[in-house]
Amino acid sequence: MSIKKTLLKNSSINLIGYGYVLILSFFSIPLLLKNLGVNMFGVYLIFAGMVSLASTFNLGLTNALVRYLSLPTVSKSNKLRYWQTCFSQFIVLSIVVFFLSLLVNLLVVSKLNLGHLLPQSSILATSLLISLIIFVNHLIQPMLVLPQVDQKFVFFNLRNLIIGSGTTLLTAFLSSYYPSLPHLFAFQLVLYII
Repeated sequence: MSIKKTLLKNSSINLIGYGYVLILSFFSIPLLLKNLGVNMFGVYLIFAGMVSLASTFNLGLTNALVRYLSLPTVSKSNKLRYWQTCFSQFIVLSIVVFFLSLLVNLLVVSKLNLGHLLPQSSILATSLLISLIIFVNHLIQPMLVLPQVDQKFVFFNLRNLIIGSGTTLLTAFLSSYYPSLPHLFAFQLVLYII
């Protein structure tokens, strides 16, 4: 396949994936707002935003790994050694980010004084679940590099579609049966693990 066709195909797959999640958001936000209420929806957005914010703390290792492994002059043994080194760094980084995110979650929640909205046990459970989601998300990043290097963006975007569907529409439907943040984020953690 020519470079133009490959670029067009991979760009189209990425755009379709982002468009899909955007469309799902238009349907899920009103459902979440109705099921959780205005105040709880705001708390949900604070916690969900922490996952996105923490994904920036990979120190550029993912991009460096993709760039290096994509070079045609690198031997397979060097690619394997480099990937293994980065994976061990991601394990350490995931553990550090887990504890930092747990600390930040608890600090943010204590400053916001959410005791009138959530019981203390729900706050602790939600903070722990968010930190676990962040941990799993960081730990899986080196695994997602391999399909990117081989230009198999269908596999790379499949995870984004599963998580995008789960964190938007499926979470909104689940909120009509279990309108509690620990239940919603526990469901999302399962999707991140899959």
